[in-house]
Amino acid sequence: MPWYNDLRPVDDDNKQNYALIFPEMTNPEKVRTIDNIIKLRTSLQSIPEKRTDKNLLLCSWNLKDFGSYQHRKPESYFYLAEIISKFDLVSIQECRADLEPLKILLRILGSDWTYLYNDISDHDGSNSERSLIVYDKRRCNFSGQAGEIILHKKISENHDLEQFNRVPYLTGFKAEWKNFSLLTLHLQPGTSTKDKEIRKAEIDFLMKLLKNKLSRTSNIRLWSDNLIILGDMNLYKTDTEAFQILKDNHFVQIDDLVGKDTTTAASFNIYDHIFFYDKSEYPALDKTNKGGVFNMFDTVFTDAQFNHPDYLAYIQTLEDQRILDGDGPYADKESYYKTHWRTRQISDHYPIWVEMQIDSSDDFLAKKLAQF
Repeated sequence: MPWYNDLRPVDDDNKQNYALIFPEMTNPEKVRTIDNIIKLRTSLQSIPEKRTDKNLLLCSWNLKDFGSYQHRKPESYFYLAEIISKFDLVSIQECRADLEPLKILLRILGSDWTYLYNDISDHDGSNSERSLIVYDKRRCNFSGQAGEIILHKKISENHDLEQFNRVPYLTGFKAEWKNFSLLTLHLQPGTSTKDKEIRKAEIDFLMKLLKNKLSRTSNIRLWSDNLIILGDMNLYKTDTEAFQILKDNHFVQIDDLVGKDTTTAASFNIYDHIFFYDKSEYPALDKTNKGGVFNMFDTVFTDAQFNHPDYLAYIQTLEDQRILDGDGPYADKESYYKTHWRTRQISDHYPIWVEMQIDSSDDFLAKKLAQF
């Protein structure tokens, strides 16, 4: 569980002052945070429990402006940590240059958690983002494989796309019987014909680049035959050709995640996905795998909490600064709270997850028995 030291009352004899992350938190803030964490923990019971040697809970989450937005409240970090701690490994998109928020998050998660990230992409269209993996060392181990998938002219010849806008990040992990590679994606956003064409090209070129790596006879094959592609793919229902390319290359989703709304927007968006490629002796995709989408705003920063005096005061402070900077006041504070403020406190995407079964003992023993 996360490190709750900051949430102790000031006069708690067990409070460790040297380890405080937010020494300025007031008692009313602590009370509200504790109350919300209790509610959040109840909501998170909809996600399966961690079972030693049996399952691995894999999550993908686009954390809006993580590392560039400077106004996340201390309580927001506790909510982020509580949600992340429910899983074993979380692939995070939209991580930016400043790693201080990551350091804060890791301090709350505790010493059992660690991380991997790639460098900032700084070319046009990259939005100065990187990919981030945070994981519980007690539940899975880094394999040693880490790298980026780079587009080259032989693949993209005669196409305007010269490089992936956000470079795909490839990592490898071990959990009991399962070895698997993760490929984190954040594809081109937008609804224009050009945006749609770029997304299709990114997936098409990626599949071509992976073809040799997925071949068992290749000398550049991946570390594992289990490849999981996950992330914010910005795919719309109309991106049928892009979905077909993935299907043609044997990437599939579990039924629990097909066609699910994954963003906080009023419109229905299926941006976030987890695709499995299964060619190993003990595939990561199992018929018993479960998955889902977790809506954090059913519990924290809810619609009804818009009128909370602390939140209104904080939004007023931001508005005052906005006016000083020469911009006008917010046209509708309630709309700003729902659409912008709380999505920067947490995210404008929901975390999506899959429960992987990592014990293949029965399959192994059955195969060995059949060999006699």
